[in-house]
Parts: sequence; structure tokens; C-alpha cells
Amino acid sequence: MRINTPEQASPAITPGSPKALDAWRVGQVLSATVIETAAQGAITLRINNTLIQAQSQLPVSPGQQLSLQVTDAGKQTVLKVIESAVPTDPLTQALRVALPRQAALPPLLANLAWLSAPPEKAQASPLSPAMTQLASQLFNNLASAASAATARGLKDALYNSGLFLESKLAHPGQEQQSLPSDFKAGLLRLLAGLHAEGARGQNSSGQPSATQPPPLRGSPLQAQPAVSASLPAQSSSGAVAELMHQTESALARLQLNQLASLATAEHPAPLWTLELPLRHNGRADLLHMRIEQDQAAKKPGAQNASWTVSLGLDLDGLGPMHARITLAGERVSATLWAERGDTVALLDKHINELHNGLTRAGLKTDTLRCQQGEPPRATANATITNEIALVDLTA
Repeated sequence: MRINTPEQASPAITPGSPKALDAWRVGQVLSATVIETAAQGAITLRINNTLIQAQSQLPVSPGQQLSLQVTDAGKQTVLKVIESAVPTDPLTQALRVALPRQAALPPLLANLAWLSAPPEKAQASPLSPAMTQLASQLFNNLASAASAATARGLKDALYNSGLFLESKLAHPGQEQQSLPSDFKAGLLRLLAGLHAEGARGQNSSGQPSATQPPPLRGSPLQAQPAVSASLPAQSSSGAVAELMHQTESALARLQLNQLASLATAEHPAPLWTLELPLRHNGRADLLHMRIEQDQAAKKPGAQNASWTVSLGLDLDGLGPMHARITLAGERVSATLWAERGDTVALLDKHINELHNGLTRAGLKTDTLRCQQGEPPRATANATITNEIALVDLTA
């Protein structure tokens, strides 16, 4: 792997300064993260918080971690990839790549909601009409809270949450009809459009699209006065870079949920972990869900398989809430948690409505209760159940 000199660096890259390269010594081992790959073996690495343009024919992908050793620090710096003595498990590698790149979805959802607002109500978009339309389509394809309140609507929303995209692609036919509404497919379309938009911006200006990270990363675009259509092209490029970063982070987070949902030898029973964005009053509320079958149901002779659904949400006026519903045969029990005392009182007041609704559905209720606080940590958040060492420490 050869390091390009700053004069050879692509315009899209902020090259490392000569002083940064001069500090390297032959034999030194460096930790690098692959940021971007391009044609003809050009790759971008982040080494010690510096972006470096390199040339290599090795098959690498964005987010991949590399251990590099300096073999030549002369006129042109040469780095050698140090191979690991123990082959990396694909699942472990996928987790290592996705974990540092993932981020919470609300900032991205806030941007999508703002970009999809009617023109007469929204500020001028810093993005091109084509990109604004892509973002608007992604937001409008989200299931509405009203439709998710029905059995069929919730089933469709779960199926299009992005968790099952690869399964759809592996089974062409009727599943392909749902691809336009699939959340992960929409994120991938948006990311492809943003990359194309960024490339056009570089070609037209001849300057890097973003020479430094955009300010207030993670904040909604509407909360950044500096990003406005009235500003020069650099502000527009910053908006593209910001939305690109949020989209990549959302895809990494979705991938983590997919990895957490894989069956393992320790947990062969079905389990799905997901975050379901729902449109409501011009914005997107996020519903955290974990659906799992009791492992005992997989044992020979087991009857009345038990299923548990854990929910987490935060609504205006009610605050953070959690629920755990267990269904065994035709018997159901539910526990609701709320952090605010007034919300607990409101839930208690309407608990009979839940009981009556379950009864009308033909179910028998065992326990329905509300309490203040949070659920036990094991059920409050989705966790990756695989026992995998993501960091190796040697003393």
C-alpha cells in the first residue's frame, strides 16, 4: 500500500500534511480505518485523526479496521497490512465495523420530516430538488401511526422496517413489490443519491465538498441556521455531507439490529430487534421493539409456545414509556412502565380499556399492571445476544 503525496491526493480528500507522514518511522505499526474506496485502487484512510490518500489493490470496504506497518518512509511512504494470526469471524468483523459507525435515528428522521414538509411551510432546502424529493419519498414511505395501530398495518410496518431486506432480495417474486417501501432500501437509495450529489459538487467547484466535518453533527438541519439555500455552495455541500453521515450511521445501526436478530447455537429461538419509525403529525416517532420466542418452545414436547414483545417509546406529554407483553397460547399478560407519575396514573385510569380490547380479540388476560420506573435492564434495551469478543486485550 503506497501513500500518495499531497500533490497526488484526490480533490475530495483532505490529505495528511507532510509533517504527519514525516513522523512515521520504518517498523512502526499504525491503526487505520477505511473511510472511502474509489476506482483504480484509490482508498482513503483515517490514521491518527488524519485523512490519508493511499493506493492499494487489497479488497477493503468502508469502516474496515486495518493494522499497518511502515516498511518505507523515504520519498514515498509504503505501508504493509499486518495479517491477523487468527481468522476473523465474519459476524465479529461485521460488528466491529458497524458499532463505531452507528448513531441514533432521531436526527436523521427530523431532517427527513423537515425536507418533506410542504414548500410553503418549510425553509428553502439546502439540497437539490432531486435530493429533497428522495428524502421526501423515504419519509412518506414510513408507516403512519394510525396504520400501525391495526394488525395488518403493523405487520406491513414490521416487514418493511429494513430488517428483512436481504431476505426479500433472496426470494424474488412477490417480495419485490415491497422494496419501494422498505426502509433500508430507501436509505440505500438516499445514500447513493447523496454520493452522486457530492461528486457533482466536487466536479463543478473543483474544490473538496467538505474540507472539515460539518458543525453540530447529529443536529437536525433546521436547527442549523448556517445551512440555508441563501448561503453559497459550500453550505449546500456541508448539508450533503451531514445527511450522508446520518444516513450511513442509520444503515450501520440497522445492520446491528439485523446482527442481533440472528439465531445462534445459544439462542436458536426466533428473535427480532428493531427500531420502527412511524409518521405522526408531520414528524417521525421511534418505536423500539424486541420480539422473541421462549427458548423452551423449541424443546421437544413443548406446548403453548410463549412469545414476548418488549416496547419502548417516548411521547410528548407522556415521557418515556416501556411495555412487556407475553402471550402463551390464548393467555396474555402485560406490564407497563412510565417514568412520570402522572403518566402511570393515566395508564391506570385506562387499563380496563386494554383489558376489554384483549377480551374482544378472544384472549384471556392473566396480569395487566402499570408501575413507575423502568423495566429490568435485560428487557429494557435490545442487546446482541451472541457472546463475541469485539476487543482483544493482551497484558
